[in-house]
Amino acid sequence: MKRLRIYQDKRFREHPAGEGHVESAERLKIVEAAIDNSAILHDAEFSDAVFVDPKLLRKVHTAEYLESIEQQCNDNSTILTAEIIVAPKSWQAALLGAGACADAVNSVLSNEIDYAFIAPRPPGHHAESNQALGFCLINNVAVTAMAALESGVKRVAILDWDLHHGNGTQEIFWNEPRVLFMSMHQRNLYPAFSGNERETGGPEAPGKTLNLPLEPGTGNEVLSDIFRQNLTPELEKFKPELILISAGFDGHREDPLGRLLFTEDGFEFMTKEILQWSKKFGCGIVSVLEGGYGLKSLADSTVVHLETIVRSDS
Repeated sequence: MKRLRIYQDKRFREHPAGEGHVESAERLKIVEAAIDNSAILHDAEFSDAVFVDPKLLRKVHTAEYLESIEQQCNDNSTILTAEIIVAPKSWQAALLGAGACADAVNSVLSNEIDYAFIAPRPPGHHAESNQALGFCLINNVAVTAMAALESGVKRVAILDWDLHHGNGTQEIFWNEPRVLFMSMHQRNLYPAFSGNERETGGPEAPGKTLNLPLEPGTGNEVLSDIFRQNLTPELEKFKPELILISAGFDGHREDPLGRLLFTEDGFEFMTKEILQWSKKFGCGIVSVLEGGYGLKSLADSTVVHLETIVRSDS
């Protein structure tokens, strides 16, 4: 039976973000409750987070950036670029989220588990190497990928299906040929004009970035063609040794921040396709929660994603 580990930690909820902020602790509370209410997920393994190794963190973000963000958290600042209020426990939560991601990928690579899901706060995919953006302080999926590369993995594929472009992950791995970054997102939403089709990778990694911007109003009907015509051919050329998902569920039609029209069926379809990739290439999957701000749609979509993984071996 395939082994799924889910990382949850109450300390993630202690990041304040700001009163009335959409990226609130309620997001994780409702996700955790939905997971707990799923009979299918009762056999999953559950784990608290651990703190990230600072050396690993400095391979993703600059030392100056990390020192600045830590200081702003200690000063109870408002980080305008990230659009959040931070406090000392924000920094603790960020370090724990990154640590959970590193622990997850190391556990997959050592064959302790087959799949992992991490539900951290704050989310991560907008954080660039030297800048906080879009609710994000540390780029969790980038830490996950870097931990894999440091462990000797030669090819890491990242699929970001969040409503918003994964600009931070793209920037961090722009010139890294060992990472294939693929992002499907609503066109020109956030960051503005980021993630267009012409952004295909830096001079040292040409073709290792694939952006698939979607028009407002796009729903499940496009997914089969996107996987068949765009994503799967790239994976077949790249032959990944590990697959990572930036699993944002704010592309759901009930999410308040965007105008994509995905449903739980769409997220189930994408998960099944990625499981087929995992089987074909003989590699594990680490999935990291990103956005999702309609509480019910976030919880329902997360559970569908995880139940689909568990059912794949039945």
